[in-house]
Amino acid sequence: MASNTKNTVAVDKKGNVYGAGDNFYGQCNLNDWKDIVQVAVGDGFVVGLKRDGTVRAKGRNIYNVCETKDLRNIKYIEAGDTYFIAIDVDNKVLLKGKMRE
Repeated sequence: MASNTKNTVAVDKKGNVYGAGDNFYGQCNLNDWKDIVQVAVGDGFVVGLKRDGTVRAKGRNIYNVCETKDLRNIKYIEAGDTYFIAIDVDNKVLLKGKMRE
């Protein structure tokens, strides 16, 4: 489960994802997400880590934060307001989006 001041997103044991709260950018329309093991919530976007190590993202695509097709072999995700961090199986830290100064 992950949340911020505008959204809460949860994953059930089967990997289905449920979102609630502000849906201005479509970030809670997650019914088609399957096999998710972890979620993270940013400002207007949601990120999901799939069982196969790939990543999905939906919502406000600020700084291209929702462009995840190049991410593979990911084992952990965490989101900030305008970015998310992914850690791969080799412990390499990858940044999507932009951290504000």
